[in-house]
Amino acid sequence: MDEDLVEAAHAYASRHALEVRERLGSGIHGIVHVVESKTEPGRRALKLHRDSDSYLREKTVYERLSEKRVNKILLFRCFLWPSFGVS
Repeated sequence: MDEDLVEAAHAYASRHALEVRERLGSGIHGIVHVVESKTEPGRRALKLHRDSDSYLREKTVYERLSEKRVNKILLFRCFLWPSFGVS
């Protein structure tokens, strides 16, 4: 099952000029990998959900945080990419 998510991570990365690096973790809802931009410095996390319900719940949380202008949680930056939720 994780193989499908890893394949999806590489497909997403290819479309968005990213390179998939090491796996940060996995759980019942999906997997998380480090990705690096081919055009911008820095490392980011890419989370892939196994099902749409858990994705939509998490997306709703990030949208609420954004509406409240919360952009840091204990030193972690929170943001929605313009393509958040799109392929």
